[in-house]
Amino acid sequence: MDHRVAGGGPAGEQATLTYRSDPANPVPTTGGVTFLPGLLVARNSGPKDQAAIEARDDVLVLTSPPLETGLTIAGEVVLHLEAASSAEDCDWTARLTEVDPAGRSAGLVDGILRARYRHGGDAVALVPGRRESYWLPLGSIAHVVPAGHRLRLQIASSNHPRFDRNPQTMADPAGVTGDDFAVADQTVFVGAGGTHLVIPIAPGLPEG
Repeated sequence: MDHRVAGGGPAGEQATLTYRSDPANPVPTTGGVTFLPGLLVARNSGPKDQAAIEARDDVLVLTSPPLETGLTIAGEVVLHLEAASSAEDCDWTARLTEVDPAGRSAGLVDGILRARYRHGGDAVALVPGRRESYWLPLGSIAHVVPAGHRLRLQIASSNHPRFDRNPQTMADPAGVTGDDFAVADQTVFVGAGGTHLVIPIAPGLPEG
């Protein structure tokens, strides 16, 4: 399934993108701020190639046109997510990547939000199918994106094993079994009044 969206539609246009999230088949952790154990600790951290992740049916991929001029990102990147789930709980994950002219997508920053805690404090179940607004911090970065490169946003519902799988029920993720898992149909609203990234832009460095 191809969820790639380049650029934007006409002014005022709204659209929805959908995918199915299955806790039994979570999106694997690929790069980012992680020190997962292994033969070489942290070998999977940092700006790793996202090709395998972006080929999955349960990851939405939205890509900008090539930048006409270089861009300096400096500060915290935040995703304003407009979305709905068929489940009573889920995770929302997002990653900002940089795509070079050869098409290689490398992760820059990423984050996660557990929907049951969207209001802070106590856990509150989702109303299945109801559109909700979320603010999902992806982290802070200071990075120059050269002209000709593109920015890309991934949206999914898991990043495992860096984060525990959400059973997509109100069960405690720390003690769940497969019997607690629920498949969720996820809908993301894009276009006017919909999902968008807030990217802090700094003046470019002088050349020379």
